[in-house]
Amino acid sequence: MQEEYEGFGKAPKAVLQSKEPWHEGVAGAIAELLTIPAAYMTAIEIALGGNQQNIVTEDTETAKAAIAFLKRKHLGRVTFLPLSTLSVQYPKDREKEAERGAGAIGWANELVEVEERYRKAADFLLARILVVDTLDNALALAKKQDYRLRIVTLSGEFLAPGGSLSGGGRAHREASFLNRSGEIESLHEKRTAARKKLKEKQAEVQQAAEAAVAAERRQSEALALVQQQSVARAEARVSLERLKESLAAQVQTVQELIAADAKRQATFAENQNKRVLQARSVKMLAEAVEAAKKQAEESLLDLEDVEQDAVALGKCMQEEALQRTVLEQEWKRSAEQMALYRQEKQCGEQSLAELEQEEKQLAKRTAESAARLQELERSSQGWQDSFDAAQKKQRDLYGLRMEKMAAGQELETKGRDLSRKLSRKQEEAHQLEILAAKIQMTLQDSQQAILHEFGLTPERALEEALDLEPQELRSRMQFLKRQMDAIGPVNPNAVEEYENLQKRHGFMKKQSTDLIEAKENLGRILAEMDEAMTKQFQSAFADIQRYFGEIFVRLFGGGKAELKMLDESDVLHTGIDILVTLPQKKRQSLAALSGGERALTVIALLFAFLRYRPSPFSVLDEIDAPLDEANVMRFGRFLQEFAEQTQFIVVTHRKGTMEVADTMYGVTVEESGVSRLLSVRLDELDDDAAGIEKSERSEK
Repeated sequence: MQEEYEGFGKAPKAVLQSKEPWHEGVAGAIAELLTIPAAYMTAIEIALGGNQQNIVTEDTETAKAAIAFLKRKHLGRVTFLPLSTLSVQYPKDREKEAERGAGAIGWANELVEVEERYRKAADFLLARILVVDTLDNALALAKKQDYRLRIVTLSGEFLAPGGSLSGGGRAHREASFLNRSGEIESLHEKRTAARKKLKEKQAEVQQAAEAAVAAERRQSEALALVQQQSVARAEARVSLERLKESLAAQVQTVQELIAADAKRQATFAENQNKRVLQARSVKMLAEAVEAAKKQAEESLLDLEDVEQDAVALGKCMQEEALQRTVLEQEWKRSAEQMALYRQEKQCGEQSLAELEQEEKQLAKRTAESAARLQELERSSQGWQDSFDAAQKKQRDLYGLRMEKMAAGQELETKGRDLSRKLSRKQEEAHQLEILAAKIQMTLQDSQQAILHEFGLTPERALEEALDLEPQELRSRMQFLKRQMDAIGPVNPNAVEEYENLQKRHGFMKKQSTDLIEAKENLGRILAEMDEAMTKQFQSAFADIQRYFGEIFVRLFGGGKAELKMLDESDVLHTGIDILVTLPQKKRQSLAALSGGERALTVIALLFAFLRYRPSPFSVLDEIDAPLDEANVMRFGRFLQEFAEQTQFIVVTHRKGTMEVADTMYGVTVEESGVSRLLSVRLDELDDDAAGIEKSERSEK
């Protein structure tokens, strides 16, 4: 909008967007050159009025070129403010008293900011407009100043000179000429803030989504852990059942061992009884042997059987003792294994209790994760709803802004129409004021004429006026005028005017005589001066021609040179030609010579001037550049000869000229970027060399 100059008129927009060469001299519209504080925006806008589209140019040439462009394109009219011709009218001393009045804020041009080079344009439009806070204070100040000030209030009322007052309500415009840049910057800031807030919401939604994903991941991990714990618990239960079964088998085995031990113990008792019975039998048998020694031979076989039975019984008793020891050891191992099984049972029961506790904790954490997940889903849905609401609100605000801009443009169009109508009405009012002023001046002139010509005041003239119709009165006036014309003009001051003219004629005649005499005297003086100057010029010309010829012969080693006046009858205005005859060549003009010959000829003429009238100081800039080495040596000798009366400064690159110099100056660059000035006095070097040579001769 700013670059397209939206809202500007067709003509100002065409000038501001033009690509013509003269556009470089266009500074811009006054509305875009001013920077206005927000507090004074309304007041300055009303103060400028239609001048907001005035275009500031560097000079009148740019303005003329722009006007020609508008005429050529038939684009309309524009008011230009050339900085080179603007004449600013600042407040007068009496008007400056108003700025100290109640409610006065300051002059409008002092309340705006503008580049210093465009300050004149701002002063031209605003220097005599006073800004006041309220309408009441403005009316009071205007009354004190006899309604001669232009005053504008902060709310937009405008007091014009003469007492007219304008004001009322103003519809707010989306982007007026003056505050358009500020509103655009404000909209940019709002858009940046909205984008930032949107990014924050998106980041929060992203964080919520990430948190939901993390919660889902944690929930999955928890479920996997619960499953693992359930499997471990099932395995523990299976292990416990196996342990229970193994424990029951071990208990049964122990019971069987106890029963077997009891059975063995019963068998041992029976064997013991048998042994006792056998012992008794042996005793009875021994007694029988002793009693029946005689029957020993008969009972020998029975004794051997009894002894064998005793040995077998001993062996059986040993086996039973050994088996009892084995059973006791097995019972001990079974008891230890049973204790170990009981301990494993206790550990299994404890592990089962811990697994059940962990299962409960996992179930609790799973419930918490599910609740947290539901909460995050609700929060994510809330953020999504907020984001959707923000987008909808942004779209609504954008639509509202577009509607406001459209309404603003419509109001701007209406405002421009009203401004044009107001300008036309103001122009008509101005024309009417001018007409009223002309009528008032005509009336005053008529009153003065009646007073001077007829000696009547307006009231007396009204009393003596004839009671006739206008048409009849005009007819009678024409009749009387014809009679007066027939009489002819009468000049009552003719005698006095004749005397005045006679005196002036005598004065002018005397002045004319004095001027003629002065002219003759000046002519005579000029003739004498021309004669003296002619004699002096001829004398100087002859001397310079003689010196020129002599020096030319010396420089060229022969030949002839002369100076010739083109018109000897008019010595003071004639031209001079240089004619030279080089050795063994014909006579030629200066234009026909080579570069070196012309340079040497001019050098001869220069030395002729110096011989005629020596100068104390002379600068020669590379005058010897076109000369060859032989002529450079001749030139150096002449410099030495004339150096007795004239000091020469010679800029040269020729060695022959440097050799005849007394002092030589030069610039050298010893280091990169660093120059140094050197000077050498050649005459001192010659004296030193002569002294060294003399001392060497004396030593020899």
